[in-house]
Amino acid sequence: MVSQCLADEFERRRGKNRYYSMRAFARDVGVSPALLSLIFRGRRMPSLPTAEKIFERIKLPQSQRGYYLSLLSQQLKQNDSHSLVEPREVMDSTTFEMIGTWIHFAVLSLANVEGCRNDPSWIANRLGISVEQATTAMEELLSLDKIEIVGDSFSAKGANVDTGTHSTSVKQRQLMRDFLNMATNSLERDPLIERCFRTLTCALGPERLEPARQLIEEFLDRFETKLCHQKGKRVYTLGVYLFPVEKDDVCEG
Repeated sequence: MVSQCLADEFERRRGKNRYYSMRAFARDVGVSPALLSLIFRGRRMPSLPTAEKIFERIKLPQSQRGYYLSLLSQQLKQNDSHSLVEPREVMDSTTFEMIGTWIHFAVLSLANVEGCRNDPSWIANRLGISVEQATTAMEELLSLDKIEIVGDSFSAKGANVDTGTHSTSVKQRQLMRDFLNMATNSLERDPLIERCFRTLTCALGPERLEPARQLIEEFLDRFETKLCHQKGKRVYTLGVYLFPVEKDDVCEG
């Protein structure tokens, strides 16, 4: 079983570093924490390309890879669960520091917009940025092999990208601020038919934060799989934010 193979590898790493977490393991093998949790619990099987990528990252010997991939192939033929959710590619910290801006992610998504054009002026007009910013973003994405030019258009390469959890990164915090500012602008600018703002405020204990994160990850996976694999008219951003509204010193009492 692939799940047992991954569990053994996780325990091996935990044996070397008792602080090694499931979230760190998910980052290292290139899948979302939610998907990894489902695989561990036997509730979801990875696709064959995803399994191959995982085996490559954990440096599983070729002989064992063949065995597990053959077994997984048989299981997938007997189980439809693999068609429900495909994992998002987790962007590593180094790449994120190079292209972790809203402009880069928007350009990647423009590749899936009807009438996409390999033209910095067109990109700049669509996103409300300068031609210079559009040109720079295209050059950087090309240099990292994230897009390819197809005639007068361009396409995104690889799986759908998850920015990952770069919690200590200044750039990650700036990206979140940019998205929040753009959401505020949309609240004032766009009609209700073009946006959806919903909130839920509730009391949670520390023991429920990790399950909450997993639910959010699962929702994002389902949303992306169900709605984001066809050509669209405009680029949208979906953000999910979970944070405390009380001050720390109040809770300490």
